[in-house]
Amino acid sequence: MSSNEPEGKCRSGCLHVLFCWLLSILRRLHLVSKQYYRKHCSCQLELAAISFNHDTSALTADAMNMRRNFATTVAIPEWTVGKTVAADCPAGYAIKETKGHKITIKAKFTISPVGATKAEIKADGGGVLGSLDLQVVTFANGVSVPEFVSFELNHHSIGDDGIKLQDITWNRKYRCCGGSKWEQLQSTNHRIYIVLEEPTLPWKQQPFPDTQGPWTEALDYACFWASGKKNRDDAASAITQQINANLGLVYDNASGASHYTSGGLALFELTQFLAYLKNGTGLGNIVNCTDCATITTTFANLVGCDLHASKMGTYFDLTPFRGIGAAGFACPGFGCGFSFHEVAWKGGHGNGDPLFDACLRVDGDTNPWAAPYTELFPVNIIFSTQPGAALPLAVPFNAQSYEERLCTNDAGGIGSCNPIGPWPSSSNGRRPVK
Repeated sequence: MSSNEPEGKCRSGCLHVLFCWLLSILRRLHLVSKQYYRKHCSCQLELAAISFNHDTSALTADAMNMRRNFATTVAIPEWTVGKTVAADCPAGYAIKETKGHKITIKAKFTISPVGATKAEIKADGGGVLGSLDLQVVTFANGVSVPEFVSFELNHHSIGDDGIKLQDITWNRKYRCCGGSKWEQLQSTNHRIYIVLEEPTLPWKQQPFPDTQGPWTEALDYACFWASGKKNRDDAASAITQQINANLGLVYDNASGASHYTSGGLALFELTQFLAYLKNGTGLGNIVNCTDCATITTTFANLVGCDLHASKMGTYFDLTPFRGIGAAGFACPGFGCGFSFHEVAWKGGHGNGDPLFDACLRVDGDTNPWAAPYTELFPVNIIFSTQPGAALPLAVPFNAQSYEERLCTNDAGGIGSCNPIGPWPSSSNGRRPVK
């Protein structure tokens, strides 16, 4: 077979579709060459880039603003030619803000011959973002028009499984010039983060870029720890328990000093803490209550919770507790008393506000002031059910409240422990990360 038509002319119409269908059969029978089929019924399409965060001023219809860590941004477009590792092409979506909105990605394509003007493109796979429906893309001078073409995520499942971390793959196909045969386009891999809602302080969406934008290196942990959780309380509880039980952290029994804050308790050394999580280095595994409250607040707020690190005090006596990393219930090495204690708190850090404490576990039985001890993770537990009550409190004590289970049952314990508020230097208990 031969043709006198110009190499770059892209034909269309019903007769040409039928012609190309017949030609595809002949191709499968090896009666015509691939080059002949491509010349008359196909073209060469290339994917050049994909942008998930194509509107950095909002996060309702696209991915949210993110960065890798303190020093490194996430480039936009997130995927470009040559990237094959999912973690190198990240995107994050907030369930609350995207709910009910049309979510799109944008992609750039190139085509040859440059005279080709249209192509059909679709994609299978996509995991939580779903497959991409067939779409006709227009070209001019070999480049898609507009340069970045919108694809709606009609089949996404954002929110169905709560918080999520998933590596996805899109397998794309294209068809050009009225041809009947679908050709393989590049497959691309992406790491997708799904959080409950827009991350709260210290994390910021604006200005962009900013060192306090959500870090993917922290999201890798936060989304894993809170995977599947569909509300703030469950997410914060899961993160608190993970910090307490599974990271190898140990309470500073010698002095109770902070190891992961700096600048007079003003900043969170998150880069160092991520190094500890990754390879056991950073600033080591010794922590105090300020560290635990800050870690909890920072990672929980990253997935959309709204906690702040806040103090109680001052100078109160303790009943034995199980400190982070400890084998059992006891008092710290410096004695059965705290000058202050810091936790991750909700609301206005008052007596009736719930808190989350990754630093220790309290006694959860009906007599929290004596052995034997029944471990209770203090997650989403209100500070006090009986503020100002006459002491000692009666036994059995059944209320699920924090102060009464941490302090001795007298004026020097419960009577001396009261909500104080965040450290003045701590940005209202949401320490900036560095």
